[in-house]
Amino acid sequence: MSKIKKAKENQIEVFEKDEQFWTTSLDVAEKFGKRHNDVVRAIKNLELPDDFQLRNFAYLTRKIPGGTQEYYIISRDGFSLLAMGFTGKEAIQWKIKYIEAFNQMEKTIIAQAKQLRREANREWKQLREDGKMDRRTATDAEKRFVDYAVSRGSSLPPKRWFSLLAEAKYDAIIIPGGHMEIRRRKKESAGKNGVDVLTSEELKKNSMIDLITGRIVDEALVNNEDHHKIFKLITENFKQYGNMFNAMFLPSPFKSLTLSA
Repeated sequence: MSKIKKAKENQIEVFEKDEQFWTTSLDVAEKFGKRHNDVVRAIKNLELPDDFQLRNFAYLTRKIPGGTQEYYIISRDGFSLLAMGFTGKEAIQWKIKYIEAFNQMEKTIIAQAKQLRREANREWKQLREDGKMDRRTATDAEKRFVDYAVSRGSSLPPKRWFSLLAEAKYDAIIIPGGHMEIRRRKKESAGKNGVDVLTSEELKKNSMIDLITGRIVDEALVNNEDHHKIFKLITENFKQYGNMFNAMFLPSPFKSLTLSA
């Protein structure tokens, strides 16, 4: 269920829902001095195409003493169309106030979105910085495996082994898509490396994997087995821990609708 933000501008109720701005037939009737039933009837008589009707006029009911009441929530475009039929000097003044209220709501939402992006960017930069030490520790551990593979006569160059380990880690922490999703993001971001195209949530999971990579690698190396078998053990551990970390970051099914004035 989406979050709804409400505000009152010039005593007019406007709110944001599903990335649109809305008012209600109840509020329109009150401000324009009309019977609510007449506003509802006017909406029904607009004879709109079904797709426009669904996008801009949502039919609802609510309980009132003695029964139920039908009403509509009306988008900004829906209001503009409906208000064409309202005439008179006072009606013009209310039309202007509604336009101003919708515009102010849009400015408020845009400002809030910019602030959230700034905060998210600061968090991402901090997570990226905090994970550098974990990444260096993990790279040292991966190098121990790569050196071992080379010593056992591997035909793959070290750079390819490092790439395969990175891909296995991305497959473990990024659902859906794994390392193929990283390739797509890198292509879109004009050359950024894998870590730099991770989200904040993915950076957290990436650091968790990096923290335990040393133990995973060293436990896999202890029996001096074939390097292909050791690589498989390492990547299977990545997958196991990735599943656990992904489960930790699942959204709660109990999140409730939030209203804010």
